Amino acid sequence: MAGLAIILLAAAGAPAPPPRTPYLERPALVAAASQLPPPPPPGSATDRADRLHYETVTLALPDRTVQRARKLINMARPPYRQALSCALGAQIDPRLTPALAAILARADIDAAQAAGAVKFNGAPPRLRPNNDDGSPACDGRLATARPGSSYPSRHAASAYLWALILAELRPDRRADLIEFGTETGDLWVACRINWRSDAEQGRVLGQAVFRQLLQSREFRADLARARAALATAPPPFSC
Repeated sequence: MAGLAIILLAAAGAPAPPPRTPYLERPALVAAASQLPPPPPPGSATDRADRLHYETVTLALPDRTVQRARKLINMARPPYRQALSCALGAQIDPRLTPALAAILARADIDAAQAAGAVKFNGAPPRLRPNNDDGSPACDGRLATARPGSSYPSRHAASAYLWALILAELRPDRRADLIEFGTETGDLWVACRINWRSDAEQGRVLGQAVFRQLLQSREFRADLARARAALATAPPPFSC
């Protein structure tokens, strides 16, 4: 988790800074997590719908979709940052726009901790889709290599939160940003790591965290700094 939180600051070769604290205090993180229902019990209507989607849609996805998932599911790698820059219409770069990179990196910690508050609240963990058939995800990893509950998708939460933050900074790019933020969670479904409702509820969590962040004076100050950085940001390097 820490690698994802600091990658935007370290990607250009600069030494990685120490992990930062979240913007939100524990009560606000719990308040965001409380917006989600419990994970769907085995055999429930949502669970049955997820399994039907997995069997009829996920397992039948074209190879180009699986390849895109393999390329972009890791939010800590440059291909994802570049695709996000294209959606934004400006380059997210730790050297050229450090304030922009920093606010995303720190907000990611909030999303991760809010997701953890749901995943580790004492409820039985929800097994990942590829746990049942023992098959590898699109990145070759087995379900046993990803401990913890599949519900909610932590990456869907982070990606949607990032999209909302960037849309706040550049409203004219909102449609593209929300589309890409939504797709990120869907790619984790395509990769057979999360169920469809895991991604859907991850996006709900991202929205809840964003609402809490807007009440943080420190976040709003960083948002202003990021807006100033974005005003002079270069266009995306390659789209």
